[in-house]
Amino acid sequence: AVTVKGTEGVSKVEATGTASSSTFLRGDYAWATPAGGGLTELADFATTSGTTVTSPTLDLSTYKFLILVCNGVGCVADTGTDFQMTPNGGTVGKIQAGWSNAKVTYASFLIDLSNGIGLGIGNIAGGTAAIVGGAGGTALFRNSGLTTSTTSLAFSTTDSVAFDEGSIKLYGLK
Repeated sequence: AVTVKGTEGVSKVEATGTASSSTFLRGDYAWATPAGGGLTELADFATTSGTTVTSPTLDLSTYKFLILVCNGVGCVADTGTDFQMTPNGGTVGKIQAGWSNAKVTYASFLIDLSNGIGLGIGNIAGGTAAIVGGAGGTALFRNSGLTTSTTSLAFSTTDSVAFDEGSIKLYGLK
């Protein structure tokens, strides 16, 4: 048996490709860049004032899916207003109906950017955080206008009621 002691520097390794801080050495002795993918937070913005809240500029060109998370989004008046989203100043789409100042929206949506189709589930609830069963509703997105070319999303209510709490997070999935 051969006993090996000591270490050798990376420059002594006979491998194809180039060693760098963004590559790794595969088992076949080739330096490679790790595969892309995963979930990336694209935006996290408050819904604490104003009648329309617009996302920061988005670059969705490298993503396949958009995940939209509403965390305690609320409004100041009890009007039974609808919560809606408008991509790139285009067609308005309803996210959730029947909303008031005593309630806030907790919701998650997954939208396929290749065809604008998506599905989500939300809950309009009051009080402190809890596990709530059977009190939510689903939302289906079709022809949503959301694509890899979408650069902004505006959120508003049907009655121009001001937001007063919560936040929205957007994630891109490759």
